[in-house]
Amino acid sequence: MQTLDGKALLQEQGLNHFKAGSAFGALSDDAIRFLLTRGRILALGDREDLFRPGQPGESFFVVLE
Repeated sequence: MQTLDGKALLQEQGLNHFKAGSAFGALSDDAIRFLLTRGRILALGDREDLFRPGQPGESFFVVLE
């Protein structure tokens, strides 16, 4: 699992890329920027788990790809 830089991802992809997604489409530009720059963005490799059954549900995830 690799942690990505949200600011770099936002600059690379552009705000409109994220606004096109159903999870971000209704959010303001500032809200999207906040989530990408203040949240944790993870890249998972093949066969890596984001979470496992039975793990406590103390966060939420948005799958970008």
